[in-house]
Amino acid sequence: MKKLQKIKLIDKIGRELQERMKFNEIDGYFESYGIPTDHQPSYNSKYVYVKEVLPKVKDEIVLEIASELGIEHEAISSIPVIVKESEATFWKPGHFKLFVSHLASFKTTIGILKTELEKYGVSSFVAHEDIEPTKQWQDEIEKDYFQWMPFVQY
Repeated sequence: MKKLQKIKLIDKIGRELQERMKFNEIDGYFESYGIPTDHQPSYNSKYVYVKEVLPKVKDEIVLEIASELGIEHEAISSIPVIVKESEATFWKPGHFKLFVSHLASFKTTIGILKTELEKYGVSSFVAHEDIEPTKQWQDEIEKDYFQWMPFVQY
């Protein structure tokens, strides 16, 4: 991504996060991307905070944040999406990831829900549609599910 593209994209992200979130929510959101949140903004503004933190972040992460927030930008369409080998294969790149747990009696309804959510940038994992119950099934779930385990409170 070109430097000017990144600056413009960060500006849009800053405005979007300022509107959607509180300071502590922005910190939590940044932490989910591994972005340090110890920065003290030069001005008491969520917008300024985002604009001061994100320039130090890798372009790929800024693009992923923009995509997740639904922010369209020229840089997003000009850079190919790279899927890491370790990522589960059923997730759509650039989409919000949603693990859907349901009773077997809702199988048809959940299939429809999955299709509808994709229209809004949500990639859903529905076991009966995405994988066969094999060793691969266990491996695929462990690749993605267990990376979120630290956020689960017991």
